[in-house]
Amino acid sequence: MRFLHTADWHLGKSFFEKSLVEDQAFFLEQLKTELKNNYDALIVSGDIYDRSVPPSDAVTLLGSFLSQIHGSFPELHIFLLAGNHDSAERLSFAKEILGESNIHLCTDCRAFTEPVIIGDTAVYQLPFLTAGCICKTNSDEILRSQQDLLSAAVTEIESFHKKKYPSLNSVLSAHLFAAGGLRSDSERIPVGTADQVDAALLDFFDYTALGHLHSFQKAGKSAWYSGSPLSYSFDEAGSAKFMLDVKLEKHCASINKIPVKPLHRCSVIKGTFAELKNASSFSEYEDDYVQAVCTDLSVVANPMAVLRKRYENILSFGYERKNSNNTRSDSIQKRRELLDASSSVESYSKVFEAFLDDLYGPGCICSDNSFSKEVEEFKKACDELNKSGE
Repeated sequence: MRFLHTADWHLGKSFFEKSLVEDQAFFLEQLKTELKNNYDALIVSGDIYDRSVPPSDAVTLLGSFLSQIHGSFPELHIFLLAGNHDSAERLSFAKEILGESNIHLCTDCRAFTEPVIIGDTAVYQLPFLTAGCICKTNSDEILRSQQDLLSAAVTEIESFHKKKYPSLNSVLSAHLFAAGGLRSDSERIPVGTADQVDAALLDFFDYTALGHLHSFQKAGKSAWYSGSPLSYSFDEAGSAKFMLDVKLEKHCASINKIPVKPLHRCSVIKGTFAELKNASSFSEYEDDYVQAVCTDLSVVANPMAVLRKRYENILSFGYERKNSNNTRSDSIQKRRELLDASSSVESYSKVFEAFLDDLYGPGCICSDNSFSKEVEEFKKACDELNKSGE
């Protein structure tokens, strides 16, 4: 069996309030082109949409994609799994009719032991697991943790598979966080380890197609995250994105990474404002989704408006934070001491200067007379407030 593994499309996602539907449509065109290479199945391991109530253009995009794929490759099996971002109820619309067209929607755990048989391979699906969705065999115990839920599910699947399909390859599509996995800022994952699972639970399967983490990576013996097809946060800037071409034969999987070309790259650039605005070294980023980091100490008026003339898709602008050796608590204590010492305009201005030091680094006020105007304006405002209160 040969299949294409991808996940975490997040259709309808906005990035800094910028709709990514065009970028996602560009990816889906590449996927359609890749499917011409004689695949038996397409496996999408969860988070089809970015939110439970997706925007209409995202729904239209998915509907159009499925229609075109089924029309071009009527024998292709398409597996769509509900992730933690999806609404299982909405994603399951027309589930039975779509199943007759080889489009297999898995949105609940009612039939997770019933695989789809494709040649010599049994394909199982497990949506994102929620408390109580699976119970232990012959037990009324409510399972709540991801570890317990996955353990119970895999135990049942393994038992069923060994009894009914012992000679077939086994594939699982699942949406979960394998312990030790690399995460990024774009994932909705709780703090701590309570929602993590031991990847060794998946060792029974010849291949596990995982979704949830947005970076391409291996988890355990034979489980892989394809990663998201696009960068959805700036900490993913520069990261390569892939679809996975998986060939499964005699219980052994071989994997080939298919690079995804973005419509707009995600890039972080840093320099003085003059460099960001004019330097030729930044020319290659002009069509990217850009986060610009300015190293100047002085504040620039309307920086986004100015830089957007060069970088049409700039999404974020900020200043490089130059921290002093003081901790945040040290800085807070310093300000309290200044305020307790006196209620004069001079003490207020020292607090303001301490704030600027925290933000832009020690000595920023003395450097090239930076912020001297702001300090004087602050003193003037404080003086006027004191006079009005007399």
